Amino acid sequence: MANKQDENEREEKEKGKMTVEEAGRKGGETRAQKYSEEELSEQAKRAAQTVEKEHPGFHAEIGKKGGQKGGEARAEKYSEEELSEQAKRAAQTVEEEHPGFHAEIGKKGGEARGKQRKEETGKKEENEQKEEEE
Repeated sequence: MANKQDENEREEKEKGKMTVEEAGRKGGETRAQKYSEEELSEQAKRAAQTVEKEHPGFHAEIGKKGGQKGGEARAEKYSEEELSEQAKRAAQTVEEEHPGFHAEIGKKGGEARGKQRKEETGKKEENEQKEEEE
């Protein structure tokens, strides 16, 4: 009985000494017990929409930073050959799970680049005409 009482007293003393990480984990676990996956997903979507409305581009910015940080860490950890193999396996997985995805984004990229070149060519021709007029 004394052991249980000592344990409870220790827990009471340590309540105010929770780290941010521990508090976040505890809160997440509590929410996971309280709500279904569907409800949590819906709440996360609404929260993300609110953040995007109040801070446009925030998610893209932190995603880019995370990608850069992760990319640098991976470049230090793996050789070029290992990274290449990992990329090939990832591409295979994407193609298996989403057939035609790479072809679709390749086409979109090509169209965008074509449009960009067309705009650049138009501006170049405009400048050449101005130079001729002068």
